Amino acid sequence: MDIDRVGIFGTSAGGYGAAHAMLVFPEFYKVGVTISGDHDARLDKAWWNEAYQGYPVQDDYAAQSNVTMAGRL
Repeated sequence: MDIDRVGIFGTSAGGYGAAHAMLVFPEFYKVGVTISGDHDARLDKAWWNEAYQGYPVQDDYAAQSNVTMAGRL
């Protein structure tokens, strides 16, 4: 494996994860493909996230959102 040319791919939750990996570790991932990713939990199934994180979790949503980190692309 050429460690200087690593890519990542994912669909659905994996799509979120692929984009998040690119945003958090841009020095490692050189390319990424995301299909149907939910990139901002504030817009999807809030009841599910809050069941595990408590309520309200706006700060957690913002910290984990690919949307708030989009400027890193």
